[in-house]
Amino acid sequence: SSSTTTSKSRRSIRLNEFWDETTLKRLSALDSVERIISVGCVFAMELKVPDGGPTGYASNIAKDVVLKLRKYGIQARPIGNVLYLMASPTTPRESCDRMLRAVVEELTTT
Repeated sequence: SSSTTTSKSRRSIRLNEFWDETTLKRLSALDSVERIISVGCVFAMELKVPDGGPTGYASNIAKDVVLKLRKYGIQARPIGNVLYLMASPTTPRESCDRMLRAVVEELTTT
């Protein structure tokens, strides 16, 4: 758990933990995933590019996953082979869990 103290009121504020660590580890272990980064309300997943496939911004791998996530009502951002999910500071943990479960579902069924 993370916490910080405000200088004005000296009261402790618990920061929201957005992304479930167990699900992040499960995603990072998938063959199609190069690496996972989660910082605060941002989740980024770098997908492996097949041999000979376009790399960097020319890759459409993340775009394909983003399009599949729309059926779950999830808006994500692809940049090359990286998929980004963002939550607001008030997003409930359950919503972030739902987004990660949808990503797992799409990467393990295709």
